[in-house]
Amino acid sequence: MSAIFTLDSFADGLAGSLGGMSAITTFYPLNMIRTRLQTSDISQKEKTIHQVITDILQEDGPAGLFKGWWGQIVALGTSNFVYFYTYQILKVWQQRRTGHKIGPVVNLAVGVVAGVVNVLVTSPLWCICTRLAVQAKQNQTRVAVVDRSGTPTTRNTAPY
Repeated sequence: MSAIFTLDSFADGLAGSLGGMSAITTFYPLNMIRTRLQTSDISQKEKTIHQVITDILQEDGPAGLFKGWWGQIVALGTSNFVYFYTYQILKVWQQRRTGHKIGPVVNLAVGVVAGVVNVLVTSPLWCICTRLAVQAKQNQTRVAVVDRSGTPTTRNTAPY
């Protein structure tokens, strides 16, 4: 059993985790913009991507493009680690059991099982992230502020 739970398996899990975290960090601003576009108030005129970016930057500055990033990093990093680590362990176990490399069908089956394990283990994290995002949206308040040009305006604030 110790031959299955190896440093190589851990390294594969860690590599998958870091890869996913790097990708989400790189593209998180696009995810934030997409989410804003999809959840905008339908009673208002539809905004362009440029308008959404401008709104985010005016409301929260550049950090606004990464609002909620930490929760996503934790959930995605954990999820990717669980998937890649489980996949590698199952692959090594199957190869040791049969004495030869796994073929495409068994490889697919191992991937499916690793995916199922991943969903079962990390679903609570994703639920927490979703609840935090919904709670933040519900807790938004409108506050009066004076923007950089000295013009009074209102601004959404949220803890998340």
